Formats: sequence, structure tokens, C-alpha cells
Amino acid sequence: MKKMQPAFTLVELLTTLTVGSTLMVLAVNLVHQTMLLSQTARDKVQRLQTTNLFVDQWRREIHAAQSVEVNSDQEVTINLQDDLPVIYKIVEHQLIRLRQAVNGVTERDALQLGERTNCQFEMLLEPQRVALTLESQLDGPDF
Repeated sequence: MKKMQPAFTLVELLTTLTVGSTLMVLAVNLVHQTMLLSQTARDKVQRLQTTNLFVDQWRREIHAAQSVEVNSDQEVTINLQDDLPVIYKIVEHQLIRLRQAVNGVTERDALQLGERTNCQFEMLLEPQRVALTLESQLDGPDF
């Protein structure tokens, strides 16, 4: 008679495979969620950096302006020293900057705003100044 060698039963192997598979699915799901959060954070940082650059450009041009005309709460014309106006417009969730260059070509920059972002221009008095207001609801992915 042969001596029985120690071995695993089929139930033990299936239980081990089930537990291992479940742990693997949980680990993959965790890595996926982490990657999504990381991408969302990178996108928000990119939008904030782009917005800061656009606002800095606005600030520089306002401080260098000879005159400023607020055409509406959606459009402002800034007349600079070189007599070439810069026009800022708010059109369909975009803040657009238009400037005619010396050679007649129009430079166009656009800042994409989120659907829940409110943007407007306003002429303020005492002291006289022009305000660009950007307001965003913080409960969603838009800026």
C-alpha cells in the first residue's frame, strides 16, 4: 500500500484563488482611483496657472493703459500707449483677449472658463478703476 503524500484539496485551492483574486481587484481599483484623482488635481493646477497668467496680463495692461472703456459687463477696451487697443470679451464661457499687432495681425488669446464660473467687467468709482471678477462654485470640477 502506498503512503499518502500531503497535498491541498480542491476546496482549499479554490478558496485561495478567490481570496487572491478579490484582493487583486481591490488593489487595481485603488490604483485606478488614485490615478483619476491625480489627473484631476493636475488639471486643476493647470487651469489655475493658466488663469493666473491671463490675470497677470490683464493687470499689466490695465496699469499701462492710457484709457479704458467698459463697453458692457462683457467687454472692455484698453487703450495702451502705442495706440493699439486691447479688447477683452466674455463669450460663451471664454475670456478672450484681442490685440491688433503693428503688422495688422490680430493676436487672440482665450481662457476657457468652466460652466459654473461667472465672469464680468465692472467700472468702479472712487478711486476710478476697472474690475475683472471671476467667481467659481467650488463644489464641482470647473474653474
